Amino acid sequence: PNFLIIETLTNDNKKLTENIDKWRADFATIQEEKTKISNEKEILTTELQNLKQTLEAKNTELQSIFAAELTEKEKTSTKEIEAEMCGKRNNPEESKSSSEEHAENKMGDLPKKKK
Repeated sequence: PNFLIIETLTNDNKKLTENIDKWRADFATIQEEKTKISNEKEILTTELQNLKQTLEAKNTELQSIFAAELTEKEKTSTKEIEAEMCGKRNNPEESKSSSEEHAENKMGDLPKKKK
């Protein structure tokens, strides 16, 4: 009976040792994967930061362009309004709005109906 107990314990010990070795190998593999993932995360974080900076720079550039274009359009509109106002003061017949003039010009382009 003691021999059977010793043999059973020895077999159990071998199985436990095999399982421990397998778990150590699995743990080492998990640690390697964890390191790879951590490195990839660091790379992706850096790339994301670079993309964010690039996007912010492009956004700033586009805002500057938009602001410059808007300022230019405001200057042009102001000049057109001033010129139109000066023209109306100098010639009261030209007091029609530009849309009225445009409509009249279009009507003049239409073929006349025959009676």
